[in-house]
Amino acid sequence: MGNQPHARSFICCSSVLFLLLLCVMPAAAIDCPSCDDFNFCTIDSCDTGTGFCRHEPRDCSDGNPCTTDSCFNAFNNGMGSCNHSTVAAGTTCNDGNSCTQQDACNAAGQCLGNQRPPSSSCDDGNSCTISDACDANGACVGTALGAGASC
Repeated sequence: MGNQPHARSFICCSSVLFLLLLCVMPAAAIDCPSCDDFNFCTIDSCDTGTGFCRHEPRDCSDGNPCTTDSCFNAFNNGMGSCNHSTVAAGTTCNDGNSCTQQDACNAAGQCLGNQRPPSSSCDDGNSCTISDACDANGACVGTALGAGASC
């Protein structure tokens, strides 16, 4: 009976060591099959932790609010293209300039707005300025905060 506490201690320590090694040792990467689905409109990859393929949709956005973006897959051979169709002239958009208003797409697929009057309030996106206002050129300009101000 005198050996049992030591045996229990050894078993406990061995179990803790096994768990530590299990948690610390990285899992072996699983060999992945070819995940190519021959679809241009998906980005194919394999999850090496599970061995399963992923087919994420391709992002065809061109960042232009005056186009409708789509993906075209040609004949399931991996060939295709991203297409950008111009929206109707007059479609509301945002040109990103806070010194314009009534922004709308034109026939050429450009987002344009009407310049706001000088001194109109705007936001130049700079936290280190105050009293932002549109200038005569249609740019939003702010007054710098004083030296030592936190922004």
